[in-house]
Formats: sequence, structure tokens, C-alpha cells
Amino acid sequence: GTVDIDSTGFTAYVSGGSVEQVENKFSTLNHLNNKTVSVAGDGGYAGSYMVSSSTITIDDYYNKVHAGLPYISKLKPMRLEYKQSQNLRGKTIRITELTVGLHETLGCEFGPDFDNLIPFLFRDVSDPLEAPPPLYTGDKRDYFDGDYSTDATICLQQDLPLPLTVLAIVPEFEIRE
Repeated sequence: GTVDIDSTGFTAYVSGGSVEQVENKFSTLNHLNNKTVSVAGDGGYAGSYMVSSSTITIDDYYNKVHAGLPYISKLKPMRLEYKQSQNLRGKTIRITELTVGLHETLGCEFGPDFDNLIPFLFRDVSDPLEAPPPLYTGDKRDYFDGDYSTDATICLQQDLPLPLTVLAIVPEFEIRE
């Protein structure tokens, strides 16, 4: 049949848009049946879903979707060393600030151990809320809540299905004499 639409209230078409096919139901996941998968949709985290009958139905519609078993990426660099006249071995130090060089990254937590992590912030106030923030390349700097210790550590973690590439870790620290 036909549908009559009154188009008198429509404005003139202005070129410059795009059309994308989107979907929220994905099948052929039989190898993941009865397992929970992490889902990334259009570059952002879309949640965790249980695969049932080889299918997941996610809450929103996306053009590009990646689904797989969740995993956690952890990075704990070797102990700090100081290239000055004194050696840090046996000294009590406290890490006070941390700068991490990142490349095309979205999501990273940091802290003195894997039980006390806080996230770096990647969303800028100018980023649209209906889309994930763009991948970040550059330095992230933040206060580091470390205690005085002879074995001060830095831990980085990514537990979302998003990219994390660490190029450098630069701590600032105090030495207790």
C-alpha cells in the first residue's frame, strides 16, 4: 500500500549528511554461547552481555561492533631508579604525580597498586555526549596517591575493550632522608 505524508512542514534539504546501517542484534556467536562478552560499539564501551542461542542484543544501535571475552590488561613497570648522584635502593620515596605518554588511547586507570586505581579522564567538555571521546594521543598528568615506601610502585590497567598504548611513564617523587 501507499502512505500519504503531508510534507508541507518540511524544510529544504541541505546536503552534507551521511547514512549508516546500524544494528543492535548480532548472531553467529555460537563459540561464545552462555558466556559474558564485552562489547565496543563505534569506538566506545557498549557494555557486557550474555550470549544466548549464539546471539546478543545490545541496548543501543551501532555501525561497528566488536564483541569478545573480557580481559584485563595490567602494566607494572620495574622499580624506580634515579640517575643522579644517589641510588634509590633502600631509600624511602613517595610518588606524588604521574605523567603517562599515551598513543591513540581511550581508557586507563592508574594507582600505587591494582586495588587502588583511579581513571584518567578522556572526555573533554567540548566532546559531544552522544558519542565516545576521540582516541587520545599525548601526555596525561595527574596527582598520584602514593605512600612513603622503599618499594614504591606504579600500576596501570585497562579493563574495557578499548585501546591503550603506553609510550612513557614519568613519575615525580619525594625522597625521605
